[in-house]
Amino acid sequence: DSRTTVGVLADAWIAQRTVSPRIKPSTKVREASLVATYVQPRWKKVRVGDVTLTAVQTWVDSIVTEQGKSPSTARQAHWVLNNILANAVEDHLIRDNPARKKKRGNVRGIELPGEERRPRVYLTAPQLLRLADAAGPAHDIILTLGLTGLRVGELSGLKVSDVDVRRRRIKVERSVTDVAGKLVEGKTKTGEVRAVAYPHALDDIIRAGMRGKRSGERLFTMPGGGPVRAGNLRARYLRPAQRVSGTAIEALQIALDEPVTGRMDPETVDSVKAVQERLGEPQTGVVGPAVW
Repeated sequence: DSRTTVGVLADAWIAQRTVSPRIKPSTKVREASLVATYVQPRWKKVRVGDVTLTAVQTWVDSIVTEQGKSPSTARQAHWVLNNILANAVEDHLIRDNPARKKKRGNVRGIELPGEERRPRVYLTAPQLLRLADAAGPAHDIILTLGLTGLRVGELSGLKVSDVDVRRRRIKVERSVTDVAGKLVEGKTKTGEVRAVAYPHALDDIIRAGMRGKRSGERLFTMPGGGPVRAGNLRARYLRPAQRVSGTAIEALQIALDEPVTGRMDPETVDSVKAVQERLGEPQTGVVGPAVW
């Protein structure tokens, strides 16, 4: 039995995961891709009884050092191989799992590359408003995401019946995921149903999304129609909006002949108020279309 190749076991593992109702479709696609891209090229013809801890360690390290992939990718590829070989142990094909992860106190085990800890960046309220304004037709979607903390897939899955306008609550119980170009509706990432409060600032947007629709229709759609797709939203609206809003204050200061600081400093606000005074508008210091 130990002469069974890892490739055969990998195919069997993927087949079992594919029919499992407990695994999200997007996860199945990702795991199949990891097997095809990293596991099969190295281990397809290797007999499971010939796999060694040293060889697995070299393979994990090479994903980063030779293939130039991220530590996260190496960790995911290892997770897949580790599970395939763990099944081999359970099926009595081998006695021990050579891909087991090294844990504290264990003498031997696979040492994984450190996890990437990227600093989180949170927008201020004015920054979020500028980003939404710069997103043009996707303004309402961007602002709703920013003020509720919903994931894009969760927002895409919202229906009119999920909104309680009296209590300003949104019931989040499903998520829409783009799986290989096909939209698949399923449970949320955590699998739990939760209620999310939204602020008064979103009242008009939420009501506009509900207007003229039946309870089972989508609350939000992409500009021009169709369900909200995360990839399209990022490529067509969010990234361009980031580029524009990221330089908006500098452009404003240049137009006002103020020192370019990249911040809405008191001098810039005073200049905006002066323009508003000439226009006969309330002197709020907030840049609107007329000021531009």
